[in-house]
Amino acid sequence: MTLSGITSGTVKPGEPPAEVDVSLCNDSPVDYPKVGVVLVLDHCSCATNPLGLPSGTVERFDPATGSWMKLERPVITTGMDYLGTFSNVQELPKGKAATLRYRMALSASMTGGKGGLQATAVTPNPLVQIGKADLPFTVSTESTTPSNGPRPGGQQTVLPFTGLTYPRNLAVDSTGDVYVADSWSNRVLKFAAGSSQPTLLPFTGLNKPGGVAVDSAGDVLVADAANNRVLKLPAESNQPTVLPFTGLDNPRQVAVDSAGDVYVTDGKARVVKLAGGSAYQTVLPFAGLTWAGGLAVDGAGDVFVSDPSNHRVVELPAGSSEQTVLSVDGKDGSIVADPAGNLYVADSESKQVLKLPAGSSDASPLRSPVSMDPTPWRWMAPEMSTSSTATALAGS
Repeated sequence: MTLSGITSGTVKPGEPPAEVDVSLCNDSPVDYPKVGVVLVLDHCSCATNPLGLPSGTVERFDPATGSWMKLERPVITTGMDYLGTFSNVQELPKGKAATLRYRMALSASMTGGKGGLQATAVTPNPLVQIGKADLPFTVSTESTTPSNGPRPGGQQTVLPFTGLTYPRNLAVDSTGDVYVADSWSNRVLKFAAGSSQPTLLPFTGLNKPGGVAVDSAGDVLVADAANNRVLKLPAESNQPTVLPFTGLDNPRQVAVDSAGDVYVTDGKARVVKLAGGSAYQTVLPFAGLTWAGGLAVDGAGDVFVSDPSNHRVVELPAGSSEQTVLSVDGKDGSIVADPAGNLYVADSESKQVLKLPAGSSDASPLRSPVSMDPTPWRWMAPEMSTSSTATALAGS
């Protein structure tokens, strides 16, 4: 399991809650009929309590009601009794993955120092710990509110999407329009370049949409995860069509190359390709994948997929049936391939982005702000079983 979020690594007491994700992946040989999760604030040096117990709140998002539910015991006490406070009980069959959404806030009484969240996965009967993850952070009492003065080049801005519940994936087309799959609201939104507000695209009947991509013609593709299908909305059309994929199991990420070929990852740890204009799919010959995570295709048609459970990224060169394991660690994050063949890996565990230059065997971390080639990008944030990072497909 992994615990990700708080990208700045800093939390200020008294500020609004910070969202985090707990990702579970069952790569064991057995099914788990029931798995619960405990998310708590750990002992910290920032607490005024003499026992080091922090003061704050931890909440979980309930997709059934679309609301946040406060957890009764947000901090670790003594012994192992806190494991009995698990929530989000669900099935987790072998080979399956899920992501649970939480948020936390520290009380204004906390001081500066070090803190952390701890997530534990348990089986209820008997109560057995089967996984654990930690997310350390720094507690700062200094203001984190940005000034109203000019922003230095490369600084981020917040786009005016409102009411998002779980923005799971996004894409950008060649004109700068931004598309977001809001998974738990079962919708896809478009924010046109130069606009002041997003519009709702006419996809109907979506159930937990995952990956989203845009091809060179402006057609929008969406992996409709819980309906086991991929939809395509042609540019200037109000009528999406179902692409002729068959046998998909929880399609997660979707990518499209310059020829219009569509690629999808699914819960069977595979990458499925549907050639442009074809009615017949093919399963690409990736071998030994435990969990198909991030997905990308470069300008040459080489396909890349991250395999987080095996800590690797695998490449299938265009026209080849032999995969290559790249010398970059495929942690629980997403991947990007640019037109020049450079590969970028978002590593949520180490909180950095790695770059593997084309033809090189040495990956190195990028410094912020990141500068990429001035080409159109198709961004796709990760599926619910991944962290909230992004993958991208370069335009032609």
